[in-house]
Amino acid sequence: MFGIVFVYDGHTAPAWVSVAVLLVTGVVFYLLAVLVMTRKQNETPIVKLN
Repeated sequence: MFGIVFVYDGHTAPAWVSVAVLLVTGVVFYLLAVLVMTRKQNETPIVKLN
């Protein structure tokens, strides 16, 4: 077998579990990126005038 395979306690996960883990991980990272971008757009720059 080749590719990304998840093994836990000596048991190899089925292919669909490996695909599901990769998809969920990708979605989480995508949502975190969107969250960071929206927070940066809503920030107001702090400018100190002397």
